[in-house]
Amino acid sequence: MKRKILPDTLIGERLSLRPISPADITAVLVYSSDPDVTTYLPWHPTVDAMVVRMFLQQQQDRRRKGTSFGYAVTERASGEMIGAIDLMGLQSGHPGNCELGYVFRRASWGLGYATEAGALLLDAAFQNPGILVVDAYADADNIGSQRVMEKIGMQKVNSELRIVKGRERIYFHYAIARTQHAACPVLGVAL
Repeated sequence: MKRKILPDTLIGERLSLRPISPADITAVLVYSSDPDVTTYLPWHPTVDAMVVRMFLQQQQDRRRKGTSFGYAVTERASGEMIGAIDLMGLQSGHPGNCELGYVFRRASWGLGYATEAGALLLDAAFQNPGILVVDAYADADNIGSQRVMEKIGMQKVNSELRIVKGRERIYFHYAIARTQHAACPVLGVAL
């Protein structure tokens, strides 16, 4: 029997995280089609439901394989999906390092949702003894994302040049190790 790397549901003060699924297509299209939301992401805005449907199916397949855990981020009060968060790059059975990524619809920016969701997922990740370090990346101009990473205890470790949408961009690499996370309680989020 395969051991679970992360739980299916995470509950925070204002948010609930559950596995993202093909049923989330309408909510995902809200943010995936918004050019402001995708400014710093490696993909262009899309209104193509087939592309989003394939992505959501890939997310389910990765979860089954234990290599990626994509969550729909929903408001607890309304049940509405406002974004997604993912722990990627896990190797089934021996995760070690993995990468945190998130995206939220524009109407939910600046409300602390990414910070709460990030803290929930980090707390859950470090409950797994195989996850030693969580990495994350942000475009140098994406100040909001950098703030989220810092608020959840991640530290900037270096930068790298990437080609994103045909342009050279500087990306900051953030990371947090299990030992750093244990020494720095994040927001008092209860799982």
